[in-house]
Amino acid sequence: MAKRKPGFTLEQHDQLGLELQTMYDRLGKIDVEISKHYRLSGKESKPLELTKKAQQAIWNLRDKMGNVARKEFIHSPEIDVKRLYDRAGRDDHVTNPRPIRPFPEE
Repeated sequence: MAKRKPGFTLEQHDQLGLELQTMYDRLGKIDVEISKHYRLSGKESKPLELTKKAQQAIWNLRDKMGNVARKEFIHSPEIDVKRLYDRAGRDDHVTNPRPIRPFPEE
């Protein structure tokens, strides 16, 4: 029988939640930039479809990891597990993630 892996610490869950939220928000900004410069229908709409799929995949991962964290910390009621992956309202929620290279201003 395979040995069970230890899972993430609380700090690791917290860091992953922040990373996933930042990626989700950044993809939203990329989607907006693409929509400013390309048509929203036809062949040119494919990149927009992909950004939306990527955002949905990140949302799904946040949801699944939140469920994992709830199970791992079920006996620790003092820990607000929901806030590990739902960053809204937290001081460390990056509402305007800074990209490595920002989009050029028009």
